[in-house]
Parts: sequence; structure tokens; C-alpha cells
Amino acid sequence: MDTQVDAQAGDVITVTERAERKARQLCEFQAKRAKAQAQVKRPESAPNTATELGRMDEARDTVSELRKLDPSLTVSGYLARSPARNFETSTIWAEALRRAELPA
Repeated sequence: MDTQVDAQAGDVITVTERAERKARQLCEFQAKRAKAQAQVKRPESAPNTATELGRMDEARDTVSELRKLDPSLTVSGYLARSPARNFETSTIWAEALRRAELPA
């Protein structure tokens, strides 16, 4: 018999349908992974790189967008809640945010 119960959905599905679902999930995962990798390959959009490249208007615009999402965001607040707060990365980002005029 080529049917089985999908434990998550409670549906009776064929092995072929299950394989098709898994293939769709894999495609969705690969698309999300590709999107994330593309973002990592474009670090110039990050405020620290923009400030290092002298693109202060772009850095300030980024900080402005961040403040729209979190009006209470400050450099000290970022440092307090950053999971990287004990690493040099966090210090580098904090300095870049300061240069981009995020309030202390």
C-alpha cells in the first residue's frame, strides 16, 4: 500500500505526495538560504561599512530606518542586548552606529 498518515496534518497521503511536499520544503529552504547568502555578500549596506567607506548619508539613513523600527534604540541599548557584546564585533558595530549618529 502506498499511503500513510501524515502525523503533522493528520491527512492520509501517498508516498509520492509526501515526497512532493518534502521537495517543495527543500526548494523553499534553498531559496531562503540563497537570499540570506546574498545579503551576507553585500556588506556595504551595513552601517559600519558605510561609515568606513565615508558614506555617511547612507549610514545615517540606515540608522533612521532602525529608529523607525525601534525609536528607543541607542548605542548603549544595542550593547546591552547584543549577543556579541563580549566580542570585538559588537564594539566595532557600536562605534559605527555612533559615527552614524545613533544616540549614545
